Amino acid sequence: MPGKRVSVGELLNPGRARTTEGPAPTRTTGASERQDVETSRYKRVTVYLTEDQHRWAKQAARAAEDDSISASDVIRLAVTRLQDAQAGGLELGRELAEQAWAEVAIYRGRAKRGLPPRPA
Repeated sequence: MPGKRVSVGELLNPGRARTTEGPAPTRTTGASERQDVETSRYKRVTVYLTEDQHRWAKQAARAAEDDSISASDVIRLAVTRLQDAQAGGLELGRELAEQAWAEVAIYRGRAKRGLPPRPA
């Protein structure tokens, strides 16, 4: 005999009563959710780093000697610096193409995603 079917919500929120009676509970608005103040939020993304890049980002965060600094902070700083460099004239497309072609020699899986035209 098959067991009881369980929804994802029941698995993620065990013990919470589920009811269809009455209005849904409302959340109180905290200081960080004020409607009159624009707030920024981080966007969770997946990026692929080499083993050395991942190790370095973690070491750089630890070197800051502040537990509130993480590899995400290191990567956000790197992206900001890259944006500034591009605004200052860095040929980002060319640099990225050169990187892709250099990586394909070491990381064969890189070619599976396709490669940009080889820089002249």
